[in-house]
Amino acid sequence: MSGSSSVAVYRPACPVYQVTCTRDVAVLAGGGGAGNFGVPNVLAIVEANPSGIRTVSEYKTDKGAFNNAAIHAETNSIVGSIDGETLSFTLSSTDHSLSEPKTHTTDDRSKAEDRFQTAVSISPDGALIATATDNGAIAIWDAVSMKKLAAMNHKKRHVLCLGFNARGTSLLSAGMAQQACIWDITQIAASKGSQSTMMAIEAPASELSWSQGSAKPLVRCGAFGVIDGQECVYTVINGLPGDTTKMLPHLVKWSTSKETSELVQTARRAFKGTAQITCLATSANVQASSHFIALGDIEGCVRIVTGSNLQLLLTSKAHSQFVTSIAFAPSSFYKPLPADSKSESKGVQTTSTQTVKKQTTQDSDIPGSHLPVVLSTSAELLCMATPVPANHSARMPITQFSNGRVACYIMLILFCFLIVMLNFRLFA
Repeated sequence: MSGSSSVAVYRPACPVYQVTCTRDVAVLAGGGGAGNFGVPNVLAIVEANPSGIRTVSEYKTDKGAFNNAAIHAETNSIVGSIDGETLSFTLSSTDHSLSEPKTHTTDDRSKAEDRFQTAVSISPDGALIATATDNGAIAIWDAVSMKKLAAMNHKKRHVLCLGFNARGTSLLSAGMAQQACIWDITQIAASKGSQSTMMAIEAPASELSWSQGSAKPLVRCGAFGVIDGQECVYTVINGLPGDTTKMLPHLVKWSTSKETSELVQTARRAFKGTAQITCLATSANVQASSHFIALGDIEGCVRIVTGSNLQLLLTSKAHSQFVTSIAFAPSSFYKPLPADSKSESKGVQTTSTQTVKKQTTQDSDIPGSHLPVVLSTSAELLCMATPVPANHSARMPITQFSNGRVACYIMLILFCFLIVMLNFRLFA
């Protein structure tokens, strides 16, 4: 099952582990590590237009690879992490250049070699920064002073995903545990950094988990969404490594029950014959509602589903290696070129827009069609921009058959017709 899309391919100078977007630019974070292996460690700012994708500015360091990054669209604040440190930048609104970073230690384990920050997120109002580590430690910081406001722990397991809800009153964490945790941070958000002491949050407000038979799956990642003005949560469920039950990966939607005010499952989709899902994003950051959900998997596939009932709209084999990160950008991310401009800009790397093999161009490929764009990254040095199909149906998925499959169906119909005719002649 696949929809149609146009893909722009971009080759950064290093493996990319995180992509995050605003209206105008995308932030790519990655690198080759602290060793001098000839692969740089880069936080890059890129923009796209119909002629391709180009680097606008970048920050390079010898400290180590950027493990993750986040950007706040209104304040132009960017945070990225290297091992146990968080680097904060300001992005120029005029030329998209990066300021010199301010460095903060956000993993306070005593041994520097043990520090490893695995996730970072900025609250919707830009006032708070959340960080997480590979030992489950989560912290919330004042975005200006970097004062530590709260601490909690996600089952003492590796955290791979952090995200605030639209109101900034809840924080979601997920990773190498069998639950996703929803943390109530209403009091922290209301204090605006004025609290005198750090708050220790002992337990999450909610835990989201789901199992199938004897399988005990991991909740790999998750995100808050909004459907018809109502907050919801999406989680990705993968089987444990080496699980003999061969459990299929699932995407689960959770909504608040009117009777109990608790989060309950309202939709679930299994992806048959697919590898484990590695990342998830919702279009809530670029649209009023989570109309679309984007997923990347370990085999390099990108999938788009509807946010309301998880119907599959598009499947694209975008990468030859596993997808490390995925994000939505608004339609304005594609900027029209001036009439007299050339496709190759001075000193930047661009690539032409290409059509995915076995897929055709639709109206959604035209810049200005007001549809979000999906950016996915992998360690193979590729960044793909995939427009979401325009003629999607909230109820019925788009189905596109290859020529070979159509021929098989025709042959099957003809064969059945011949069998019926032979029986008719024999018993006539």
